[in-house]
Amino acid sequence: MINVSVKTLSLYWLCMFICYVALTTFYSELSFSIESLLASVLVIFIPHLVQRQNTKLVKEPLKHVVFKEGYLLIEQHKINVNRINRVALSKTPQCATFALPYNYGNEGKLIDFNFPIGDYEPFKNYLSSHIPSVTFID
Repeated sequence: MINVSVKTLSLYWLCMFICYVALTTFYSELSFSIESLLASVLVIFIPHLVQRQNTKLVKEPLKHVVFKEGYLLIEQHKINVNRINRVALSKTPQCATFALPYNYGNEGKLIDFNFPIGDYEPFKNYLSSHIPSVTFID
């Protein structure tokens, strides 16, 4: 999947919408309606919804989540361990899911990923050994 930010996609769709309105208004006899505005706004948010449903798959969660000098490091996110109280860990027959629902990362994005079901217990033990007062949410 191409890694494009929601902001970039939204700006792209907004520019396309403005061009559409300009062309429709100036070069045709059609009038602009509120229905076409609502439809265009929905089109702007479709990429966001599609991107949000594609949670990243991490093959080795113990290497992906690193603890260093009192901080939890995941990709470009750095969170103080003392600020983490709850961690969402869940299992399905296909995979396990990790999320920090109360500690958002950069740009207010939810920090989450999927990982192999076989790593669930070792990863849970790894987290509980590094985060002193963690509560796991299933």
